[in-house]
Amino acid sequence: LRERRCGSYRMLPYFLAKSASDSVSIFVLPVIYAIIIYFSVGLRREAGAFFVYLALSLSTVFAGQSIGLIISLAVPDFALANCISFVAVLLIMLFGGFYVGVERIPEWLAWFRYLSFVFWGYSGMIINEFGNNEIPCDQASPGEYGEACPIDGDLVVKSMGYGDLSVGLCVGMLLLISFSMRFLGYVALRFNINFRV
Repeated sequence: LRERRCGSYRMLPYFLAKSASDSVSIFVLPVIYAIIIYFSVGLRREAGAFFVYLALSLSTVFAGQSIGLIISLAVPDFALANCISFVAVLLIMLFGGFYVGVERIPEWLAWFRYLSFVFWGYSGMIINEFGNNEIPCDQASPGEYGEACPIDGDLVVKSMGYGDLSVGLCVGMLLLISFSMRFLGYVALRFNINFRV
């Protein structure tokens, strides 16, 4: 940041330009990936559901990249940043609801899931796929799913513990996590706040 020391430009324009230059890796490549995955795994063949999936996918990528940005800006030592990233990602994944159902997380730790961007992305995708949808049983053996066939998708959402959430809330929380991490990253860069060993 030799130019910064010489007073060529302020920190905010630099930070915004750097964030804008990262937009290709944050948005273009994940869009290509999301399109391939969406149609490969046979999710709902509706335009609205696809664009909601795309918004959730991009918001999740943006939140994850924002968390990586704050860690890299606040911790200048690569080895320490790597260790912190590992622990942070482990906790985020563990409490996200993908590996361990949200109903199985102990009450005294349940609040941590609301800090996990994986929780908001995964729950939004579950609601998008199963909410307001009837799941046909034409591929099932007779009686495999009981008498309640076709299955009400809202019951699937409720049984997974996401009945009180909405897609809008999930996207909003992902954007809140993203922008708050980016703001903290700017503050760390602006005031040269970093944690050393």
